[in-house]
Amino acid sequence: MTPSTPQPHVIAYFRSLVWQSLDNDMLPTALFAAERLSAYDPKGGDSVHLLSLCLYRDGQYLAAESLTKSWVVRHLGCAYIYAQCCLKLGDGRESQGINALEACRRYWIGTSTWDRHSDTDRRSIPDAATVHFLLGRLWHNTGDVKKSVDSYVAALKLNPFAWEAFTGLCDTGILSRANDRLGVNLRPNAVFKQSQEMLESLKIPSYPSHPSNIPPTIPEESSTLNGLRNSSENLPSDPFSANGGSSRDRSDLSFNNHPSFFNRLNEGVGSGLEAETPTSQPTGSSSHELFGGNGLNTADKPPPVRKTRATTTEVTTRKLTSRSTREVGNDGKRSAASSQESGPQAPARRSTRLTSKFTSKLGVGAERETRLGTKEREREAKKAKTVASRSRSLHLTGASAAAKERQKERERDTSEDINMSDAASKPTFAPGHQIDIKKQEAQLFMLDLFKKAGAGYFSLSRFRCKEALHALNSLSLSQKDTPWVQSQIGRAHYEMANYVEAEKCFLRVRNLSPVRTRDMEVFSTILWHQRKEVDLSYLAHELVELDRLSPEAWCALGNCFSLQRDHDQALKCFKRATQLNPKLAYAFTLQGHEHVSNEEYEKALASYRSAITADSRHYNAWYGLGKVFEKMGKFDTAEKHFRTASKINPTNAVLVCCVGMVMEKNKDFRGALHQYNIACEMSPTSALSRFKKARTLMLLKSYQPALKELRILKDLAPDEANVHYLLGRLHKLLHDKKSAIKHFTIALNLDPKAGHLIKEAIENLDEDEDDEYSGDAEENRFLDH
Repeated sequence: MTPSTPQPHVIAYFRSLVWQSLDNDMLPTALFAAERLSAYDPKGGDSVHLLSLCLYRDGQYLAAESLTKSWVVRHLGCAYIYAQCCLKLGDGRESQGINALEACRRYWIGTSTWDRHSDTDRRSIPDAATVHFLLGRLWHNTGDVKKSVDSYVAALKLNPFAWEAFTGLCDTGILSRANDRLGVNLRPNAVFKQSQEMLESLKIPSYPSHPSNIPPTIPEESSTLNGLRNSSENLPSDPFSANGGSSRDRSDLSFNNHPSFFNRLNEGVGSGLEAETPTSQPTGSSSHELFGGNGLNTADKPPPVRKTRATTTEVTTRKLTSRSTREVGNDGKRSAASSQESGPQAPARRSTRLTSKFTSKLGVGAERETRLGTKEREREAKKAKTVASRSRSLHLTGASAAAKERQKERERDTSEDINMSDAASKPTFAPGHQIDIKKQEAQLFMLDLFKKAGAGYFSLSRFRCKEALHALNSLSLSQKDTPWVQSQIGRAHYEMANYVEAEKCFLRVRNLSPVRTRDMEVFSTILWHQRKEVDLSYLAHELVELDRLSPEAWCALGNCFSLQRDHDQALKCFKRATQLNPKLAYAFTLQGHEHVSNEEYEKALASYRSAITADSRHYNAWYGLGKVFEKMGKFDTAEKHFRTASKINPTNAVLVCCVGMVMEKNKDFRGALHQYNIACEMSPTSALSRFKKARTLMLLKSYQPALKELRILKDLAPDEANVHYLLGRLHKLLHDKKSAIKHFTIALNLDPKAGHLIKEAIENLDEDEDDEYSGDAEENRFLDH
């Protein structure tokens, strides 16, 4: 018959089964067991949390949200699952998730468990850093970027290894009209460094006894019972404790979720042995207030009163001191009898045994006999007998003096034992604080690795591509030759318009992980720019075969149709990509480009705005808006959007050049020339910047500087017909007809389709050049997709 009151050991067994199923991705088993547990313990907050966690991992977000809604104020774990469901479901639920986490702030503020997880230990309740990160995502989705940034920063301060919080800061943008600043300024060197808490975690206790006698783990909080209870109020819930909700110290063996541990614990109890760590505390008011769980009714079975290590040792040493004189010289039987008198008639507690192990030396009693061993006692007896036979005449005087000396020595040893026993009852730190060298080495290695990768990611997010490449290339060869790092290097080359190197990086990614779809939309765009139709078609086909629900695959397929000038089919593919991932801003931007190709400007504006809604720092969408307004003749509005794009990506010469182009069309030639000079300084090999600069110098009648720029441009693009055409017009203005005819002829050979324009220019060599033209035909070949 099932008992009416939930039993702690039954709940613990249920939870062990659920966690084992979750760890091995056996969701149906985990769901079934968690539901049975919830029915068995319907008032237990931990049981509700575990069932909601299973529902969340199974993708049943509405069910998990409904289950945890009434528990958000009483249980941190339930509030966390509820907030995660709100984030997944969206539709304005993000604010409800924020309210839920804020309502239980007293449960998680100041907690930290980043270093308390291992292969066999788990903390199912989130700590402050984890909650701050989730708050950052929720605030970001609500549009409050300032609070989102604050939450990410708080998470990183508590846990420098919170990589998602760091990338969230890198990807988050703040637009301040006061100083026209975009983005969050970060210093990866200051982020990925040892915090004070990390330094404290490196300190190891120093024991007065020999290092070999130090027990593996002795929690500092276990010195007194009050210390245990106080520490339990600041630690997260233990999913494997007997009461299902009380918190335990990290060294508590009941945190061990290894299947064999449960058997070991039962064997220990059955054999009369008691674990060194504290026994499970009943779920009391502190547990209710901290985690919101109902706990278990254990009033009919009060917990045993446990003596602390310090108390047991103190009693033992006090009795040893009182007997130290009269026990000198007694045999082993007398010592064993005195040992039984020094404690209660019960099986020896492990804590007492461990204490005796790391006490440096006990000169009397059973401890002395145990340490010496039978053989050593026999050796001492033989030695004493030999000495006695040789010096029988000095028996009265010598033996008496030796006995007195031994007695004094044993008294000194006993007094030392008392001090050492007191010291051994609680670990202490040496004046210099011994450091766990291996742990420190691991921390520094990981921080250095995160620092280099973080510096590369941050620089790339700010489009400082050369800095990003320098940081990423500083990684070790094994780390560098991974899909994520190669993707970041490829993106850096792509932003620099170095498509050949970018293609090599993404081909390496494909070799390292043939089934990877992430970042493949960038690879498809690289192939689009190089007009590699066959390679692009093959990539799109492979990605669709791998995962038809991958938005990156549909972007690649759309780029394939776009390269074939089938804009309608490309639009269908890009729309499918946005349906699969409404946060993929680049897919919206590609839609806008196709609408522009179809001269559907209003639809293009809507697509670009959707991209900005998905990612306010997506400079390609701002650039697209500028191009549409430029084509619509709204040059002032176009300049505004081009400048916004240039602030997001200040290293892109094309964006700076676009600002100069609209200023030039507004007849602000000197302002346009200033922008072109900046663009040429940023990218000396930019053909578009050189071309527009030379064109503006001609309009300002600065012919010699214009000729210098065009000669540089001719070396950069020797086969570009527009360059030779402009050189011909410039030589005509300089009255150098021979050179003018030469370049007009080269332009005619390079572009026969523009023959009527070039022939007209040759026929009008003797006429004055008015230098009035739109320039659209010349610049079209230099415009980026």
